[in-house]
Amino acid sequence: PTSAAPDLFEAWCLQELGKNGSWVQDWAFAKEYGQHRKPHNIPSGDFMKNRMNKFVPSVDAPFHWETSWRWIDNININSTNNVGPTALTNTTTGATKSAPALSCQIDHTINSSVEKVCSLLQKFGTRRMLFMGDSLTEYQFASFINMIGPSPSLIIGRNKYRHTLLCLSSSAENGGINVTTKIELELKILHCGQAYQWSEHKPLNLMDEGVLANLQRNPTEPMMVVLNIGAHYHNASLYKTDVDYAMKTFKALKQG
Repeated sequence: PTSAAPDLFEAWCLQELGKNGSWVQDWAFAKEYGQHRKPHNIPSGDFMKNRMNKFVPSVDAPFHWETSWRWIDNININSTNNVGPTALTNTTTGATKSAPALSCQIDHTINSSVEKVCSLLQKFGTRRMLFMGDSLTEYQFASFINMIGPSPSLIIGRNKYRHTLLCLSSSAENGGINVTTKIELELKILHCGQAYQWSEHKPLNLMDEGVLANLQRNPTEPMMVVLNIGAHYHNASLYKTDVDYAMKTFKALKQG
């Protein structure tokens, strides 16, 4: 969310994001926030190099077409076009709070600087970011690393699957002294779904993939998981089954 609000309403926003909205084309956004900073932290492979080199800027499309779109959620709590709750009750305490004026829009400028990325990760106490999925997730991971841009705060690992982000922070608790927090950025490729409509479905199995062991490596460290397994699914029911399985696994891990 783009403004401060009680955790109760922020949680509601997060549950509703992506359900009701639309894509809008914004070339100003593409210019300011849609381009990788150079030199790239993770160089493009031959496929992407060939594809990108064929692009020729024009008046109608000064940047790559796919970088010009951003998502707008039609969700605002307690506003004139309100589709959200006017009040929520905390199921633990029983206390009811009136809704604040809150926009549930994602901050699309969050990747505009290392400081903003670190601020968000530190807000949630994140110590690891684990990207899990197919080749699409691999590109998302590389894009995330490249959007941070060349920075002394980013330590590129020995391979493309693991890097470290150094985030500086200070607070009254530590006397205003800058403290460096290491955040591990990792990628795990999954093999599940169906490559084609006629392919046999391979169920997602986090045990077989070795992911569960990865998740349990440092169980006390707060971790953010970016999961994508949708690109190779051609059956909504099978996709839902695998996503439900993943969510139950994460929930059990958190409870443990």
